[in-house]
Amino acid sequence: MGLQTFLGPILSGTQKNNNPVVATSATPSATFLQPGTGGSYRNTGAGDALQFISIPASVLTAIPAASFPYTFIPTYSASGVNYPIVLPAGAYIDNIDLNIYTALSFSGSPTGFQIAVNLIGAPGSTYASAQNIANIGSSANTTVLPTAGNYALGSTTTAIASTNPIVASSNVSAITNTGPTDTLLQLVFTFTGGTTPAISGGSIGFMVSYAVRNPDGSWYPQTPTSPIANPPVATY
Repeated sequence: MGLQTFLGPILSGTQKNNNPVVATSATPSATFLQPGTGGSYRNTGAGDALQFISIPASVLTAIPAASFPYTFIPTYSASGVNYPIVLPAGAYIDNIDLNIYTALSFSGSPTGFQIAVNLIGAPGSTYASAQNIANIGSSANTTVLPTAGNYALGSTTTAIASTNPIVASSNVSAITNTGPTDTLLQLVFTFTGGTTPAISGGSIGFMVSYAVRNPDGSWYPQTPTSPIANPPVATY
């Protein structure tokens, strides 16, 4: 199977312009949905994309106890190369799923454990400094991280609990990621209390769902500058 990359919205169907009069009409009509030369409108919604990443126990338990809070960019390996989750510029994140494959366990008797989910971008970009978009678990409690299961992103008004361990941060503007560059998913693991606590077992993963938009945050296709003075009308 091959992979494709996109530099703009993945559209489920652009507005057809085989009939320029209809496509540029200031008075939309349902009659423009009819097939053939009499119609031009089609679905213009931007398509969703998904990215997945798993963090096995071997990675979590290898983090030295003395290194917390621990900041890292999770990756998956393919043919000996490590790949992070890279979200395209302008992407609109509509959900982050937390997959707990095996419940986390800890050594050192910590009183709290939290995972901060951040986005970080290139130097000089909107996300040059990591921005927090969600938090998992509680710095005041180690029991809110539940057993194996899939948990969707909750709202900022929802308290972190075992039934809802991942909650969006108050920085809602970060979710829309309208910065000019791509961003990476970054995690920060933090313990509270205990005696040199560490992660002794467990495995987790993430699924990030987002709509691919233009880097400026617009939802629709942008027409590139044409070298032709009077370019022909494109048809689909």
